[in-house]
Amino acid sequence: MSSEDEYLRLLCRNAEAAGVLVLRSSVVDNNNHRPIDVDDFRGFALVDTHAPVVFINTRDAPVAQVFTLLHELAHIVAGITGVSNSPVASATKTHQRSEEISCNKIAAEFLVPEREFRQQWDTRGVFAEKVDKLRRHFRVSRLVVARRALDLGFVGQALFWEYARPVLDKATSDRSKSEGGPAFSVLVRARNGQLFTRQVVSAARSGQLQYRDAATLLNIRPKHVDDLAVKMMVEE
Repeated sequence: MSSEDEYLRLLCRNAEAAGVLVLRSSVVDNNNHRPIDVDDFRGFALVDTHAPVVFINTRDAPVAQVFTLLHELAHIVAGITGVSNSPVASATKTHQRSEEISCNKIAAEFLVPEREFRQQWDTRGVFAEKVDKLRRHFRVSRLVVARRALDLGFVGQALFWEYARPVLDKATSDRSKSEGGPAFSVLVRARNGQLFTRQVVSAARSGQLQYRDAATLLNIRPKHVDDLAVKMMVEE
């Protein structure tokens, strides 16, 4: 993948191809004045036999969302519904349930396999430079790489926190800055999931579902259903 964002989209597509609805948003409903704070939760998983759901808080950076996605998918596999706020590292001591710890380990192993990490790790050089090199290789955040190095015994707690604290502070600062969002059609599909959006739009266009009902399901205006369909056909 050419970028972390592209890697995230690929993982989301593959998760939906496996039957998991992936919803992504940074606000409550469509209200931009009601942002979802990352400190409240990063994501959640709803276990269901027919339609398991994963929600990702997009106020996090794409690289952080990648880890959250895999963490929530681990919840689905384990059959455990729940709201998660499992940072890779926290400057304050937090008590994590055993399933949260397990899901973090599964996500870390999927994204940064131990065997490959050991092969790629260079015992020489500055820790920060090695982390930066490996985060580009694995397409994950610096904290995920640094934490992996800690968990696998390549660095100690002192060096890890010396590196992690300023990274955590910068992430908090970056989240407080507002940025322009993606196009409307992209937002709708992210918030409702590509799979669900495609099914609803298709049903409306084929006459199986009234446009009013389709718009209600997607939380958009009826006049935007056709626009959304055209955008999806062009991109496919």
